[in-house]
Formats: sequence, C-alpha cells, structure tokens
Amino acid sequence: LATCLGYVALLTDLAPAPLAFPPLRPLPEEKVPLHVELLFKDDPTFRGPESFVVLEDGSLVTGLADGRIVKILLSPKNNAQYETIMRTGEDLPTCGDLASEPVCGRPLGMRAHPSEPDHLLVIDTYLGLLDVDLSARRSEVLVAPSVGNFSMMNDMDLSADGKIVYFTNTGRFPRNQIHRNLIEARPTGSVWSYHLDTRALAPVAMDLAMPNGITLSYNGDSLLVCSTLLSAVYDIPISADPSGEERAPLKASMIQFFAEDLQGTPDNIRRLDPHRKTYSVALGSKRALPFSLPQFLAPFTTLRKLLCLLDLETMTAFIPRSGIFIELDEAGTQVAHYQDLEGESNWYSEVEHVEGFFYQEAGGHRSLLELE
Repeated sequence: LATCLGYVALLTDLAPAPLAFPPLRPLPEEKVPLHVELLFKDDPTFRGPESFVVLEDGSLVTGLADGRIVKILLSPKNNAQYETIMRTGEDLPTCGDLASEPVCGRPLGMRAHPSEPDHLLVIDTYLGLLDVDLSARRSEVLVAPSVGNFSMMNDMDLSADGKIVYFTNTGRFPRNQIHRNLIEARPTGSVWSYHLDTRALAPVAMDLAMPNGITLSYNGDSLLVCSTLLSAVYDIPISADPSGEERAPLKASMIQFFAEDLQGTPDNIRRLDPHRKTYSVALGSKRALPFSLPQFLAPFTTLRKLLCLLDLETMTAFIPRSGIFIELDEAGTQVAHYQDLEGESNWYSEVEHVEGFFYQEAGGHRSLLELE
C-alpha cells in the first residue's frame, strides 16, 4: 500500500514540460577512433568514477559509486593499482547500490584546492561541497545541501584567482533519480558561487535545464555549463574580477549558448588543450540517427510521466550505449569527434589530457579507461 501511495504521489507531483529538439543527424563521418584499455575491469567494487584530479606525482584521484575517494597509481602502466583514501559517507555493506547513495555518499566533481597542498575540493551530491584532506584522510563540509535546498549538487570549478568555487545544482530530483529530471524537462537547475575566504554563498544563474558539468572559460570571464537536457552548453558571464558579493542571479532567458545541437547528452566539460584553447565534452549517450530515446519521448508528456515510475537502472537500460567525446574550440565549434568504434566503453563522464587521454564512464561497471 505504501509503495502504491508513493507512486500516486509521484505521478501527482510530476508535470513534464513540452520539449522539442532539432532533427537528428548522422554522426560525422570523420571520427577519431579511440583504442581504449579498461583499468580495474576485474574489480567489481571499482565502479562509476565521475571526475578526477591529477596530482603532482602523476597519480589520479577519483570518486566511486560506493562513496569512496581513491588514489590511482598508473606506474607501471600495465599494473595500475589504487588505494582507498576515505569514504565521504557511512561504510555499509550496501554501499554502491542506488538506494544507499544518500547514506554512503557519491563524490562527483572535484578539483585541486587552490591554496591547501594535498587537499581537494569535492562535490558529494548528497553531502555537499567538501574540503578533503588527502593526508589526514578526512573531510570538512563547506556547503551542505540543506543550506541552499540543493537536491543534486554536481560539478564545480574555481575562479581564475582561486578564491571562488562555482558549482551546479542539476535539478529538483537527487542523483539516484536523475532520469526524472531528464524526463520531466523542467528548468529547475542553477549555478552557485561560494567564496572560500568569506564563505559567502550566492546564486549565479537560475532556471537552467539540467546544468551538469562546469568549467571556467580560458579568458576567465564566463562559465561554460553543460545542459544535459538540451544537449547544449550555456555561456554564463561572470565578473572578470569576482568580489564574492551577492548580486542578482541571471535567468536562463538572459544567457546565450556556447554550443547547441550536440549529438549526445553532455556530462562534464573541461579545458583540454590550452595551446589551441579547446574544451572536451564527454557525452553520456548519443543523440543521432537512427534513434535517440530523449528525442523520441520529447512530445509524449503523458508517457514521460509514466516512465518516471521506473527506477534509474531500468530506465538507462533502454538508452543505446556509446563511447563518445567531442572537442570544441574557443568559439564553441566542434573540431573533433572521438569515438570507441569497438563499443567496449560507454557513458563517458569526463575527459582530460594527461600525457594522453584518461576518461571515465559514470554508468558502467568497468569504468576507467586509458587512451594513448
């Protein structure tokens, strides 16, 4: 009875918005093929790395689906190993399951701390913005979700001077129900700033459609924010010399797009090549001929409402998988399309350049990949 009442409440609460996309196109004929190596593919506990930071010694730090933050040693390359630094939440036998995420934690976006050596700034979508001390193996909460009524804190970046953290709140449903943000298609997301010195928290942009990955532009005067729902990238202007003082947030209607009509659902965006001033955009799934599930469902609001009753794992099973990331230039024009043509990897979440490319998939079981 309780389950039935929960379904009724969910259906009553949901109001899918009308949604339209540009027509589907074939993927570009010119593709850069990815030859990938799956790291830790035989370790069932190494699942769902979302974002990572490269340390000075060349090792990587990332967060896993079970709430752990781990350090990966890549040398020798044919015998990569990792160690657990800490867990952001509680340590339970069920950690790694979607239902346990709010208790065990789920680290998402992360960056090196600008002024504290051996510290990271990490967004745990359920626990907030954390200052993680890698040496002491503990963390401090800087911004709790309850402070801003944040349902899904997601990714982050820093201002050019390192004093301000900018982070995304993807929508009104939490991460283990993220498909409901996508299906409902309401602009309930936002971007916020947090001043590390003054601890001032302020909204930067509101009424956004599933803002996800975020990166500071090369010139430092705007934030490039992926809209997973719209298959686009927002270009959100910020002060060239941010003071941290609160100001009126921008509305979506006041914000232009940096890139539109992407052929996939964008996850994280990162500065890729500083010499050419290009950006990497990881695509969680493709949006191209012959079929795209979001494109197919867009006009059917009643059907989308019913599909919200499905859980995340069931819903994602219907989405065709692919391993794709694209490269955008400083004007937002796509200059390269990278794809795993063998289909060994999928659900890419972030791409960075570290003596080659390292990239991850957030949805699969074998998650960290290496491209030489």
